[in-house]
Amino acid sequence: MEIFFFFSNYYYYFLLFIFFLFVCNLLFKGSKNRPPSPLALPILGHLYLLNKPLPQALKHLSDCYGPVLLLRFGSQYILAVSSPSAVEECLTKNDVIFANRPPVIAGKHLGYNFTTLEWAPFGHHWRNLRRLTNIEIFSSSSLQASSNIRNEEVRNLIGQLFRKSSSLERFQDVDMKSMFFELTFNIVMKMVTRKRYTGDMNWSSDTIRDTFLPERLVNMVDFLPVLKWIGYQGTERNLLRMRRNKDLFLEGMIEENRNIKITAGDEGKKEKTMIDALLSLQEEEPETYTDEIIKGIIGLMFAAGIETQLVTLVSSLSLLLNHPEALTKLRTELDLHVEEGRILAESDLPKLPYLQCVIYESLRLHPPAPIPLPHQSSQVCTVGGYDIPRGTTLLVNVWAIHRDPKLWEEPAMFKPERFEAGVIRGDDRMDGFKWIPFGSGRRGCPGAGLAMRIVSLAVGALIQCFEWRKVDDDDDEQNKVLEPFSRAMYKPRMVHKDLFSQI
Repeated sequence: MEIFFFFSNYYYYFLLFIFFLFVCNLLFKGSKNRPPSPLALPILGHLYLLNKPLPQALKHLSDCYGPVLLLRFGSQYILAVSSPSAVEECLTKNDVIFANRPPVIAGKHLGYNFTTLEWAPFGHHWRNLRRLTNIEIFSSSSLQASSNIRNEEVRNLIGQLFRKSSSLERFQDVDMKSMFFELTFNIVMKMVTRKRYTGDMNWSSDTIRDTFLPERLVNMVDFLPVLKWIGYQGTERNLLRMRRNKDLFLEGMIEENRNIKITAGDEGKKEKTMIDALLSLQEEEPETYTDEIIKGIIGLMFAAGIETQLVTLVSSLSLLLNHPEALTKLRTELDLHVEEGRILAESDLPKLPYLQCVIYESLRLHPPAPIPLPHQSSQVCTVGGYDIPRGTTLLVNVWAIHRDPKLWEEPAMFKPERFEAGVIRGDDRMDGFKWIPFGSGRRGCPGAGLAMRIVSLAVGALIQCFEWRKVDDDDDEQNKVLEPFSRAMYKPRMVHKDLFSQI
């Protein structure tokens, strides 16, 4: 009985302590000019409200409390914004303040202790990396110089599909995710080094996906540090394993190209690749361009490049198969502007406005990053008239903005035509911050131009050369813009049978 009384007293003390924290939280919240916020639980904060995928959960909360919302995930303040005006205020007016990244565990292990472009804090080192990537990788001249790689790999894809097809009459099944993963991986491989992935490199596609495309870059242990101490879900162990695999892959690639550069001499400079450029910079400034910095830049190409393009390629083709009228309109444009006897090339893309509209609409419905990598405020600022504390993590709900009925007519429908006016006048911003699939501001995706070229070229060439249909001919309207599917049916177009014989 005494033991029971002892524990029951402690139980009441614990409840009293929780009630005390709850009252303090209410009093503290009421004394500040903070954004609206739901009821927070002690310790957990608002984590208990995240019972859906994060973009949908945040949209539901924003529908209730407004587009500028202050949450607390464990010990971390979270500013969730879901309107163009709030995004513009964060990433234009307060751009420098929100130019940092929160110190999450993935940035420590996969970002080489926060030294890579995507995870480095805003400052001299980050500006140097951004300048380097903008000049050496993503500038117009660099993209133009590497266009032959993309044309060649898309041509290889067309040839592979034709050779796998059993005849010109019957449809053949294809796994779109595997097909597009191989395409994007080979493009990045050939841009970075001199060879493509052939399947005999001691690295399976599953291992590569697991290494460069982690499921989550922000984890529960980032908000509740105590979970790290108990090894919650093996989060840190998995990140360390991914880091080791990443190092093995990238170090082998760098060493191989370093040896080629040494043995080939001037001859090796005839076909300059990204690693060649980075190794040349390392020779000039070895303390600045260490192997870890080079690994970080190349790793970013694999991680961000492949994931962005893979998501958009699968969703674009899925949406076209679900909307045959749009597919027919696109094929008519392609047949009109690309003469018979050759496959679509990157130089043709400016002549194909409807193709651009299709890709833009796919990016609206299925942005590759529904919530981009988080930002963190470096000082107190105001957003929407509210005071935002220093050290607050910013989450931009791109998914919610892209499907907001106040901004888009019939937002759940696939309508490429909604972008025609913007494409004609060359306005990629599409009337402000209502279309931001690649983020914005200083931390916006530097590879947006490359992604648009790859996706437009691949989708255009596949529609030009093949007839397509869904594996399941379910015409349910409600499913037309839901999750993209992974498999499709194709057969070569008879009009191009002479072209296929030349591939």
